Amino acid sequence: MFVNAGLLRAAPLADWTLADWQASLAVNLTAPFLFAQAAAPALRASPSPSLLFTSSTGALRGHAGMPAYHATKAGLVGLCRSLADELSPQGIRVNCLLPGWVDTPFNGPFWSHQPDRRMAERDLVGAIPLRRQGTPEELAATVLFLASPAAAYITGTSLVVDGGYTAV
Repeated sequence: MFVNAGLLRAAPLADWTLADWQASLAVNLTAPFLFAQAAAPALRASPSPSLLFTSSTGALRGHAGMPAYHATKAGLVGLCRSLADELSPQGIRVNCLLPGWVDTPFNGPFWSHQPDRRMAERDLVGAIPLRRQGTPEELAATVLFLASPAAAYITGTSLVVDGGYTAV
């Protein structure tokens, strides 16, 4: 089972409301927890039980204006580790995918928060060793691997797929 939830909001700290914070917490951390709780019985009965969360390299790095996103995605890594410890003895593998920058509309709030989007995008791509953002297809291939029998001995891990962004 693949839990791919995400809410990204970007604003200066002073502009964040409690409602903004709680909405991010609800989508990025509470919903995956509730999904895992509800899915566990079905996963126990599955011939290939795997639970995969989408976190983010935002769990490892920070960007101004996005405190809730980074905090919740880091929390999701902790949730993954805890659930792996609890569910793996029952044969259920639990992992996290940590995508880096992927060229999709999801990143719109980040780009809108930048004073000069073109310069920010140029600087970002220059900071990625592969010198480009990832594609949805590249992440889909990683998801398929983690859900496959080829990953049968992988649990409790966070797999970073980011073109080297967090390595340098």
